[in-house]
Amino acid sequence: MRKDTLEKNVLKKCDLCSYPVAVTEYGNGSCNNCGWTQSDADRPDDFCYYNIISLNRARQLYKEGKPLLPNFEEFMEGLRVYRQMEFIYSKKHYWVGSEHSNGAGFQLHEIDKPENQSYTSLAEFKAKANINGVLLKDLWSEVKKASFMI
Repeated sequence: MRKDTLEKNVLKKCDLCSYPVAVTEYGNGSCNNCGWTQSDADRPDDFCYYNIISLNRARQLYKEGKPLLPNFEEFMEGLRVYRQMEFIYSKKHYWVGSEHSNGAGFQLHEIDKPENQSYTSLAEFKAKANINGVLLKDLWSEVKKASFMI
């Protein structure tokens, strides 16, 4: 009989809030209290793939009672890694993604709208992507949810 490596049968304290969380034998699992997906706690300053922000930054946000949202630069790092990200701004859902497997070409697209913005590189996207003429980086503090697309 083969062992299920995805079974969450280990109980540990959440790396972020210390609430009990069930994880796989490899430490994978999400906390029902704070929402943090368990990561490599041995490297708390590194970009965390599941959460997009580092554990230490998450600890600071959690302590301040703020949502665990990536800042614009962390979101850009997530886009570089995952090539497909999403966020909510002004109650509208947006998709950001790479048009090519080599990471060249990026689009900003409001879900349920036919138009999109296209940029040739991540640097151009960071410098020019906008919503209603306001640069994405300048309105980022108003974003409500930001994550990679599953």
